[in-house]
Amino acid sequence: MNDTEALALIGQLIVNARVELKKSQLAFSKEAKVDVQTLRGIEKGNRLPLDVNQGKIERALGWRAGSIRELWDEREHTPKSKMTVEEMRRGAGESTWQDLDKEHSEDRVMKASLLTDEELLAEIAYRFRNYKVQRNGES
Repeated sequence: MNDTEALALIGQLIVNARVELKKSQLAFSKEAKVDVQTLRGIEKGNRLPLDVNQGKIERALGWRAGSIRELWDEREHTPKSKMTVEEMRRGAGESTWQDLDKEHSEDRVMKASLLTDEELLAEIAYRFRNYKVQRNGES
């Protein structure tokens, strides 16, 4: 999909998720702490939200962190039919690897054998979810 289609899709996904939550634009913009005019422009597909607003919108909608950026970055390779509100929620509440890196940069583990079972399973799950991107050489 091209840039215009991707912006329209992101906007429509946000509208659909907001309506599911039974929130008006004004109520949602206050909850998400995003200017209502900014939200309107995003929902109309006129603009891509800035990174700071992406995070606010994702949190308010219960989407996984970085899901809007992922959709935008993969717009040329992802069919519209695969991009749904459910897909945006997949993995919500999980910390991103960038967040974890910031929190634990000084005690980074360099060998899998030093990880707990839970940490190892989380790493494997992350790699499976992101395999498609890496397989296409776009990491």
